[in-house]
Amino acid sequence: MTEVEQLMAIQAKEKGVKLRFRYDLPLPEKIHNDPTRLKQVLFNLISNALKFTREGEVNVTLSCHYQQEELHVSVQDNGIGLSKDQIDHLFQPYMQAKKSTSRQYGGTGLGLMIARRLVNLMGGDIEVDSKMSEGSVFTFSIVTGDLKNSPRLTEIKNNDLSIDNVSNNIPTLSGKILLVEDIADNQKLISMYLRQAGLDIDIADNGKDGFNKALNENYQLILMDIQMPIMDGLTATQYLREADYTAPIIALTANVLKNERETYLEAGFDDILTKPIILDEFYSSIKKWLKSDSKSKKVVIKQPGNDSFQTLVQHFLHSLADELETMDTLVPQSEWLNCQKILHNIKGRGGSFGFPELTHLASELEALLKDKQYQAFQNKYTEFKRYSQTIIVT
Repeated sequence: MTEVEQLMAIQAKEKGVKLRFRYDLPLPEKIHNDPTRLKQVLFNLISNALKFTREGEVNVTLSCHYQQEELHVSVQDNGIGLSKDQIDHLFQPYMQAKKSTSRQYGGTGLGLMIARRLVNLMGGDIEVDSKMSEGSVFTFSIVTGDLKNSPRLTEIKNNDLSIDNVSNNIPTLSGKILLVEDIADNQKLISMYLRQAGLDIDIADNGKDGFNKALNENYQLILMDIQMPIMDGLTATQYLREADYTAPIIALTANVLKNERETYLEAGFDDILTKPIILDEFYSSIKKWLKSDSKSKKVVIKQPGNDSFQTLVQHFLHSLADELETMDTLVPQSEWLNCQKILHNIKGRGGSFGFPELTHLASELEALLKDKQYQAFQNKYTEFKRYSQTIIVT
């Protein structure tokens, strides 16, 4: 609960909404259930409450019913509220109050459906009480296991649990960089890392645009994605070298096989960086090709818990939800090539935003499609979808 309180406090601060946690004592010192899933449900319900509350407060109350051996949690807000008809459809997949709400507040409607499923698996259910323009109360219960011999807490100590931000020595660099990348999530994340090192950035959405910009501007370095529409990075780099372009070009790729590395270097790339981005390797490679003032600055890299990175993660998760919805229409129609393209993009982004397992699963599915193992793909796709939906909830 302390972890949830600390992490959600950041989101509440951004919105200017008060977030209060209340504990009805006594509470069991320990229960027997799934702490990871419990936190996922809490993150989802509290995030929703903060999202739909423009001003005021969100109250989270924790209590225990010892005779029933159940833990009860309520999340109360004074946000926009829901009608009875909206409540009746609230836990259906991809359902929201209405389209105007989706445009204004964001989201796909996946979260509550999965939250209820997780609560059911933990032995309980979710109930909703709401009135339009007055707010909502989401209450859920989970089983605790045998409490007969469990010590009881009669006070809650204020644990000072700090959020771990990842610090790195970032080189202070100078120069203008061209980032050639077609995926918006990657554009935003990589640009953020480059700007933290003091660099100026231009962005091209495909290899053809990158080729034209490179010949008309003075860049000290190009970061070039490989798989892009209109013109891929390999072709663009070959054309640049044929035009006697001499600035260093670094390949950005989710494919890291030995023969592919050799192909990239032969095509005229000076270096290769893998996606998902590994920060130490990323800065080390860029530093090799740019002027440095021989100093480094201690900077907090914006990982979860830091506003800028957290915003990018939310954009990524919204994109992932849309991609899941698209995949669900493509798989029944055996549109394997389009599925493969989506999975390749997810593979190159998941780990960069803190979800290495997503990259791993997407990579396995992409490989199965390349080998035309469609039945094995469909079996594995269920696991991929379940995991993807789970991280969207968090």
